Amino acid sequence: MKKHLLITITLLVLLLSVAANAENNKYKIGVLLWHQSQHNEDAITGFKEGIEFSEIPHEFDIKRCYGNESALKRFLKEWDKQKIDLICTVGTRSTLAAMEEVRGIPIVFTAVTDPVKVGIANSWQSSGKNVTGSSNWIKPEDKMKIFKEGVRGLKTLGVIYNPNNPVPTAEIDDARKVCKSLEITLKEVTFETNDQIEQAVEHLVDQQIDALWVPIDYDV
Repeated sequence: MKKHLLITITLLVLLLSVAANAENNKYKIGVLLWHQSQHNEDAITGFKEGIEFSEIPHEFDIKRCYGNESALKRFLKEWDKQKIDLICTVGTRSTLAAMEEVRGIPIVFTAVTDPVKVGIANSWQSSGKNVTGSSNWIKPEDKMKIFKEGVRGLKTLGVIYNPNNPVPTAEIDDARKVCKSLEITLKEVTFETNDQIEQAVEHLVDQQIDALWVPIDYDV
């Protein structure tokens, strides 16, 4: 994670340096969170520390949406109108929304699982867009190997996820191939609202799974 933050801060410094209009400019940086979590708060702390270390004159405008779609769009429209200098997005949903709502303002993201599969970047080498950042992607091979090490004799792995969320579906798409090669049967149950999660888990338990996998989900 520290390596990812270092890369993000380096890219940010480059972006702001290029955008400089005068030596003493004070840049306005918007920071956007879709939902609250300790992981996201830690990401913001690292981001702020990196900016302070760079000694770039700046001011932060941190917005927390708490999963509210209307608030998300309102914050972005405000920044677009103000023409702030940079937007830092934490997570997949806030990044996708920023790309949809804002034009001409550089975007740096963090805590995005698979930026390529969800359409944030064209490839792992270059986004091809006015956006860059870091990913918390873990190779499915590594995940499944950890499951096998942690659960001896693992044969059946249950997984619950929201099919409308591009974050877990990206993980599961790759996991299917890996599970087949490792001779693990992947049992999938989907849900669309949080109140369906308990029923989904019970359904998997009834199928006598050996372990339960809950992929990253920005709404849960």
